[in-house]
Amino acid sequence: MEPLPYTLRQRVEGYAEFIEETAEQVAADTGLPAEPSFRDEFVYFAGLRRLWTLVDSQYWLIDRSLALGAGFGVTSVAAGRHRFDRDAGPLYELRRLRTGSWPLR
Repeated sequence: MEPLPYTLRQRVEGYAEFIEETAEQVAADTGLPAEPSFRDEFVYFAGLRRLWTLVDSQYWLIDRSLALGAGFGVTSVAAGRHRFDRDAGPLYELRRLRTGSWPLR
């Protein structure tokens, strides 16, 4: 979790803590085993899903902004210290990750 930006890390860790607190009740409600290994995997995948949801929503926000702006000649958007365009940089890398053409290391 350390390589993530502080705010993003806090949101994912907070969600993971909530999931960990409720894992036993979820297991009981669904009839799944309440073993520590189940809880650990459940928390891990829930945190991973939360991270994906947060990043994916930002991807779509920027992608749709660029699509709308294209009709007005807008080719990039700036957010914070980053400039995003469709053919290079972080947005391009996220698109590759989303389509499965980005090598996971």
